[in-house]
Amino acid sequence: MKRQPQHLIVIGAGYVGLELGQLFGHLDSQVTLTQRSEQLLKNYDPEIGETVQRILVEDGIDVITGATFLHAEQLGNTKRLTMQVQGKVRTLEGDALLVATGRTPNTESLNLAAAVVRTGSHGEILIDDHLRTSNPRIFAAGDVTLGPQYVYVAARQGSVAAENAPGGSWPADLRAVPGVTFTTPAIATVGLTEAQAHKAGYEVKTSVLPLHALPRALVNRDERGVFKVVADARSDEVLGVHVAAENIVGIMGLSLNEHPHRFIVQGVSLTTWCAEDSFFLPALLGQTATVESSSPVSGARINLTIGPRRVETVNPDDAAVSIVVVNPTDANMASVDTIWNTFCRQIHFFASRDEAEHWAAGRDDIEIVDVYQAFELGQQLWSRVLVYAT
Repeated sequence: MKRQPQHLIVIGAGYVGLELGQLFGHLDSQVTLTQRSEQLLKNYDPEIGETVQRILVEDGIDVITGATFLHAEQLGNTKRLTMQVQGKVRTLEGDALLVATGRTPNTESLNLAAAVVRTGSHGEILIDDHLRTSNPRIFAAGDVTLGPQYVYVAARQGSVAAENAPGGSWPADLRAVPGVTFTTPAIATVGLTEAQAHKAGYEVKTSVLPLHALPRALVNRDERGVFKVVADARSDEVLGVHVAAENIVGIMGLSLNEHPHRFIVQGVSLTTWCAEDSFFLPALLGQTATVESSSPVSGARINLTIGPRRVETVNPDDAAVSIVVVNPTDANMASVDTIWNTFCRQIHFFASRDEAEHWAAGRDDIEIVDVYQAFELGQQLWSRVLVYAT
C-alpha cells in the first residue's frame, strides 16, 4: 500500500482485521469491518465482543456481521465486495480491500503421508498432549499444529518437543495461554471462556464488571471496557479472565512482572505495583488473597491474608503501612504516572511501626497506620474516587 486509503474494506474481524482496521480509522480513513459470524470476536466471551463492537461504532467504524461473501472484484482503482447480509445482497466499494480471514498450515508440499504423519481438515499436523504426531518419532510445534498462533506458544512448544523427542514426557499444557489484541481499548484474555468452561463440564459462575466499577479506570478517565471473571462455582477456582480496557495492567494494578507486592489468589501469583491495591482488589475480585511484601528499610517479609471485607491475618503482628495524605479530586491524580510517583512510591509495608516511623521522619504528608487502619482508609479513598469520577 503506497497511500492511505479513503475507504478501507476489511474481510474478517479477528485480531488482525481489528488492529489494522482501527489503525486506519484513527488515521481518518473510512473503515468497514465485515465478517461471517454474527458475533464479533466469536471465540471470546460475548461481553467482550459486544463491548468492542460498541466502541468501534462509537469511533465511526462500520461493522457488518453475519455476512456471506459472494465475490470481490477490482474495477479500475475501485475494489468492490459483494455479499449477502440478512437475506439481501449488499455491495461495498472502496479503494483498498484487506483480507484478514486467518491462516492455514502450509503442509501440502511436505508429503507427510509418506512419513505416516496425519493431518486434520485444515492441513494442520495432528499431535497429542506431548506434541507427538501419529509417527511416534516425529514431533510438531507452533502454528503448523493450528493451536494458539502466538510466538511465545510456538517457542514453548518447541522447547517441549525438544525435551520429548529424546524420550522426555513433558506435557504441553495450553489451558491458560494469555492473548492480547492491540486495539483501543486493548483486549486481554487468559484461560477458559464461559462457554468453554461449560463444555469442559464445570459448574460455572461469572462476575462481569463494567470498567466504571474499577477505581483505576476512573482515575485514568477512560471507562470504556469490561472485565469478566469465569470461575468454578463449586471450588471458586478462577478458570478464565477476560478484559477489554485501555492500560489493562494499570487498571488492574496487577502484572506478571516483578513489583514489590506479590498478590496470590486462587493459586495465581501476580504482583501489584501499588501497596494500596492489596486492600481493594480482594473486594473487586470477591476472593480472599495472600499478600507478600517486604520492608523497604530492613527487607523483612510481611505476609497478609486479606478478604473482600476485612483483613484476616497479619504477620508480623506489628506490621505497619505508610499512607500518603491525598485529595482524590486533585486534577494531578488523573495521570497514572503521577499516581505512581506521588502516591504509590510512598506507600509501603513495614515490619513494625518503629521501623515505619523512622522511615517517615520529617515527612508531613506521610501517616503511619497499622494494616487494619490502612484497609479502612483504602476503602474510603477508592469510594471517594468513585464518587468524584462519576
